[in-house]
Amino acid sequence: MIVAGTGHRPGKVGGYGEDAFMRLVGVAEGWLRSNPNVSEVISGMALGWDQALAQAAINVGVPFAAYVAFVGQEGKWPASSQAKFHALCKRASRVVVCASGGYAVSKMQTHSERMVEDSNMVLALWDGTPSGTKNCVDYARSVGREIVNVWQDWVTAGEEKENAMVVIDRFIGEYRFLSNFWPAEVTMYGVTYPTVEHAYQAGKAADAKRRKEVLPLTAAQTKSWAKSVKLRPDWEQFKLTAMNILVRRKFEIATLRELLLATGDAALVEGNTWGDRFWGVCRGVGENHLGKILMVVRDECHVRV
Repeated sequence: MIVAGTGHRPGKVGGYGEDAFMRLVGVAEGWLRSNPNVSEVISGMALGWDQALAQAAINVGVPFAAYVAFVGQEGKWPASSQAKFHALCKRASRVVVCASGGYAVSKMQTHSERMVEDSNMVLALWDGTPSGTKNCVDYARSVGREIVNVWQDWVTAGEEKENAMVVIDRFIGEYRFLSNFWPAEVTMYGVTYPTVEHAYQAGKAADAKRRKEVLPLTAAQTKSWAKSVKLRPDWEQFKLTAMNILVRRKFEIATLRELLLATGDAALVEGNTWGDRFWGVCRGVGENHLGKILMVVRDECHVRV
């Protein structure tokens, strides 16, 4: 029996870290081991369920075919994701390119249909929502393929793992790079600042001409400087936007981006002792906006298509 996989990308299945990936592999491997009549697995090679199914096939010893949507499917992924893609392709029994040329939305559906047509059944990881996975499932149903959805297996695996979630709750030591004080040049207001903190505090000034005054200061000193200037009138409404922009620009730096990706699926919490309950958490209380922004940016670093 030839089984084609279809399922969600990492954003819907635990994120882009290795821990979430291995949980996906565990679900796929469990199913394959309980169905020894599978002669070949077809993987669409996308991030998430597709690649987990390919890895599970390798682990179990079932041949798998890598069905690539188009040449360069992985071209805009982070380097680590591209490396995993190429490593899996090298382990495939065969590689099939489903469409010529570059990316087009229509090619993704063509890709799904080709996999379904070349299989006897479809192994789905689908949460029931409208998506590319749903489109593939609908097509498989329309051509009479058997469909097995292992979403509940994934949910169960997540519940078992929930209590063991990793939390990074202080931006110190090896995680100091997550702090806004970390040296990382960012440009805003036409000025290049040495840290996110410099740029953020400079942005408070109503008088744009004063924003360069922070340049010779340390990151810590910029906070005191900001208390001496007249605030721009819309600062309270703008400050979250400013931080979102600056953190994204910080992690455009390749070395910092790789460090951020290396935090995996860990919850990022800007724990502090100085009472900041807006950007972080102090004594167990806080909105943790900086941590939330960092986790969103981490997800965005994985998918830059």
